[in-house]
Amino acid sequence: MNKSIGWLVALACAMVFGCASARSEPPTVDVTGEWVGQWTNAGNGGGMTMTLKQVDGVVTGDVIVLPVTLQLSGPAHGSVEGNVLSISYRGSGADLTVRDDEMTGKSRLGSTLSFRRK
Repeated sequence: MNKSIGWLVALACAMVFGCASARSEPPTVDVTGEWVGQWTNAGNGGGMTMTLKQVDGVVTGDVIVLPVTLQLSGPAHGSVEGNVLSISYRGSGADLTVRDDEMTGKSRLGSTLSFRRK
């Protein structure tokens, strides 16, 4: 019984210290502003616009995905770690690498995304 308790204590410590050491990287970019771009996937494509506000590493805003029949437009939220924006929006999301006034990456639906700051 004492061995079981010892293992539980060791496991709990490993979980606590493991989670405590998983720190996010501070943002090295600011994505605040209007971003205009496009999505492509298997020969299909359309326009996208993101209006974003970043406070520290937290991002909020709105995303418009065209054509509107896809029903992916709406509020967005996410975070920035280093130069990577991870954002979620209605029905999808994306991980985008930010370089100056450009962002590129993949959506969670498999589309290639590219944006320029307006």
